[in-house]
Amino acid sequence: MSEQEYQHPSEYAPDLKQEYLVELCNEILNVVEQALVTAGTEHDTAWTRGTLAYGRVQGFFQKLQKSHSKPWVTLANKTMDFTFKVGNTYVQFVMDDPFAPKKIHRLKANSIEQMSLELEPEPDVVAWRLFVDRNYDDEFLGLNAVLVGFDINQNPVCIWRHDEVASIPMKTGDKPAEVFIEDAPLQRRTSQSKPADDGLKHEAAN
Repeated sequence: MSEQEYQHPSEYAPDLKQEYLVELCNEILNVVEQALVTAGTEHDTAWTRGTLAYGRVQGFFQKLQKSHSKPWVTLANKTMDFTFKVGNTYVQFVMDDPFAPKKIHRLKANSIEQMSLELEPEPDVVAWRLFVDRNYDDEFLGLNAVLVGFDINQNPVCIWRHDEVASIPMKTGDKPAEVFIEDAPLQRRTSQSKPADDGLKHEAAN
């Protein structure tokens, strides 16, 4: 199936409206762009660029949570594999190639996502991931944002590409290093378990 034949994410999750996705991706690309500019000194490495960009995006969502400037976005947890919600739909941010991801472990549903799936048996999409990756050309680093919905076998069933591309000067080959995020421990759900949003009150140690 070609990318053009995929249905819009809102067909699987009504909360993932076009206007929400565009607004969110524009701001995330801006955050990543600024981080890479900040970490563009001669003393920076691929590791410092990658970790700064990822950390800045995490901080962006934490600020949104406090400001309520986008009431349709909330932060479900503050762990390193932080999970945000657009409406009631859980999404994780990943810096990786959406079409050939290396961080396969990030495609698995974490504990918060697992609990939400119990409320909807056998959904078409079990994990939404918002990827930011770069394109190479002779002069500029192109930053792209792509939202992918994966099924239970980690196959993409929905792909949405943001139309805008953020470009900043960068030396060829200076790709930010991958930020390794350990799998969050799964927790057994009991009758006393609190809703997934309570993850805001419990920050897991890494």
